[in-house]
Amino acid sequence: MDWVAISTWVDIAWKIGTVAALIWLGVRQQGTDNHRRIVALDDRVDGHAVRIVRVEETLKRGPSHDDLQLIHDRISKGNDLTHAVQAQVSGLTGSMDIALRKLELLDRTHYREGGQ
Repeated sequence: MDWVAISTWVDIAWKIGTVAALIWLGVRQQGTDNHRRIVALDDRVDGHAVRIVRVEETLKRGPSHDDLQLIHDRISKGNDLTHAVQAQVSGLTGSMDIALRKLELLDRTHYREGGQ
């Protein structure tokens, strides 16, 4: 037997084994990292699901579209009443101006200064 040939084949087998072990470790580590990432993602998604359920429960207690429509209708009626009152006040202001002018005219024409 040729010891040089045996040594060469052992060296080749050692190198092939080392490369195979490194490939196996890389694949195994990648699988472990992927598994860890998937578990972390599942935990995050579970946390989001819990938060979404809480938000949905809170929204169920909020006012509906019909409730908001009733509020809008009441505000619109109040707004219409305010405009009506403004129109009446404007009319009264005109009437008061006329009355004040007539009083001033009476004061100037029928009463003298000094209370006579």
